[in-house]
Amino acid sequence: MQATAEAIEKCLPEGDEAARLAGDEFIVLHAMEEMEAEELAENIRKAIEGIDCASFAPGSSLESAIGVCKYSEAGNVRSLFKLADERMYALKKQRQDNGR
Repeated sequence: MQATAEAIEKCLPEGDEAARLAGDEFIVLHAMEEMEAEELAENIRKAIEGIDCASFAPGSSLESAIGVCKYSEAGNVRSLFKLADERMYALKKQRQDNGR
């Protein structure tokens, strides 16, 4: 978890915040346009998947699924979390269906 948190933090522009939400889930608050948020999500994904696990889990690798949404799509914080969560799980399912 610590390596993942550090990888996320290194990707964040100044003023953005990240926090562990639960288990292996993190939330990033990013005040930019959707395209920039998508680019940030991709940078975070690459950083997480690039973590060298040899020192703490030899033979393992990390994957990530990131749900991106805008506050204006949700209307309130609870709906924002729900929508991002739904998108994350949809991405996970899509990867499973594609054999990745």
